[in-house]
Amino acid sequence: FVIMDDADLDRAVDLAVNGAFGGTGQKCTASSRLIVHRPIHDAFVEKLLAKTRALKVGHALEAGVQMGPVVSAEQLSADLDYVT
Repeated sequence: FVIMDDADLDRAVDLAVNGAFGGTGQKCTASSRLIVHRPIHDAFVEKLLAKTRALKVGHALEAGVQMGPVVSAEQLSADLDYVT
């Protein structure tokens, strides 16, 4: 996933979060690497952290939950490492 310096940061963050955490981050195509051009790096990271920290984690059938259960404790640990 490459973020160019002329990218729409809000859109890029939305796509990055969906790519990493869609399907609770357990899909084989989940984004695990981001290449961000230096001039926008800090702004991108700030927005990305805000968006990921705001994800609602819980039971998949609860209203508003954006990330449901994961397959194992190891997967949960890996997912939490992405956002902390």
